[in-house]
Amino acid sequence: MIHTDNLAKKFGVIQAVENLSLDAYGMEMAAGRKFSREIPSDEKRAYIINETAARAFGWPQPLGKALALSNKNLARPMFEKGEIIGVVKDFHSQSLHKPIEPVVLSIQRNFYNYAAVKLRRGKIPETLAFLSETWKRLLPGRPFDYFFFDEDVAKMYASERRTGQIFGAGALLSLFISALGLFGLASYSAARRTKEIGIRKTLGASVRDVTILLSREFAWLFLLANILAWPVAYVLFQHWLRGFAYRIAASPAIFLLASAAAFLVLIISVGSQALKSALADPVDSIRYE
Repeated sequence: MIHTDNLAKKFGVIQAVENLSLDAYGMEMAAGRKFSREIPSDEKRAYIINETAARAFGWPQPLGKALALSNKNLARPMFEKGEIIGVVKDFHSQSLHKPIEPVVLSIQRNFYNYAAVKLRRGKIPETLAFLSETWKRLLPGRPFDYFFFDEDVAKMYASERRTGQIFGAGALLSLFISALGLFGLASYSAARRTKEIGIRKTLGASVRDVTILLSREFAWLFLLANILAWPVAYVLFQHWLRGFAYRIAASPAIFLLASAAAFLVLIISVGSQALKSALADPVDSIRYE
């Protein structure tokens, strides 16, 4: 027999979840069975734990183990002693900022607060109207109030979405400003070397040679910018990910993709000007003042 108060002190929070429909939330069983209406003892005397709780208890085979949920700190009597009938696969009951904690599921009709209803797509207004009418008929003295579970989950990551939108807009603005700056620098560089380009073409330089000549200095600047930016971006990326209990790895593909986007801007802004200068008539270039 194990009381969850002792486990909470040792391993962290133990959640007693009442009135939870495993089917409505798409939870899958790792072992054992779900609660059944046909088995009266499942109410108050049967428990389902998650995989994290099984590991916290140190039970490789938790089915049939005795368990007692104690609410002595909540001014409520202790739940009846029962046994574990199933193990549900780990699920996130909180945001991904926090790790999965040990969870104990039980049926406690006296503490029902919500009814979980799975709605069919395209039938939401009709279903809500039906639920409202049924609620008023069964419980006329209590108001019908509801919320959507997916909206509650979305609220957990509202700050991440705002951060993503801000950084996305900032990245687009930075690319636009960078493109304008590179275009201006490329135009200035091409104008400054107009006569040189004309002489080189007269001496047999090809369009490819002239294009490479004008683009080379920008290519070195692009490489230097990436060498400086990658470590800074990596540190900031790792700092942001530390706020999540479950995180992705800082894959080099992310940085390569960002560099590819910047390189595309470089090709369009600098390459267009270099190609324009390379295709110009060398006679006009030599006469340029």
